[in-house]
Amino acid sequence: MKKLILTMVILGFMAAPVLAGPTLEFTPSSGVGWWYTGSGAAAGTFTFAQQTIVVDVVQGGIGDPLVGAGYVHIPNLTLSGTVGGPYTLTPVSNTITITNAAGTETFLSGTLDIGDLVPVGTIAGAYTVSQIDITGIFSSGNSISSPIVDAIVAHGSADFSLSFQGADFATMIDSGGNGSDGFSGQMTIPAPGAILLGSIGVAFVGWLRRRRTL
Repeated sequence: MKKLILTMVILGFMAAPVLAGPTLEFTPSSGVGWWYTGSGAAAGTFTFAQQTIVVDVVQGGIGDPLVGAGYVHIPNLTLSGTVGGPYTLTPVSNTITITNAAGTETFLSGTLDIGDLVPVGTIAGAYTVSQIDITGIFSSGNSISSPIVDAIVAHGSADFSLSFQGADFATMIDSGGNGSDGFSGQMTIPAPGAILLGSIGVAFVGWLRRRRTL
């Protein structure tokens, strides 16, 4: 009985949600942040309002100087897929950067991978790629000392997500139409606790199986 309870506790840890690591959030400073140009059913390109997408929140870092000073440059994303989904987003240029307002200094740069778009109601879900979708990260900025930039560079990768706003978003995509609206986005360092708990749980279950207790 004790073994069964212990097994359930370990499996509970494996299933329990773990808070994400340090996160920076960004939004367009103007109302319109993206434009979509359809080239056919479930095919088109997203273009973003460069020089207006500003870092406005840093979670897990108090008083980070990147807030209000960092501008996120998102490459154009081409959409492909089937009507009704799933949809795939592919960066036209796979470099994503955070610079100063003038674009003369790069605080953070990385490689953006291919992702998925999942429309949910009138809000078009998120653009994500597993847990590591910005890689090859480096920083050449030196006019500010940003803890979130240092943390992302030290980790070497980050999760990237976008939440598009727009009515009849899925209809626009499937009909090959055009549209524009706002969005919000995040770069997040995966929480090490999730990896640790998962590893502990898998190792423990394997040990129990070897002892023929499961």
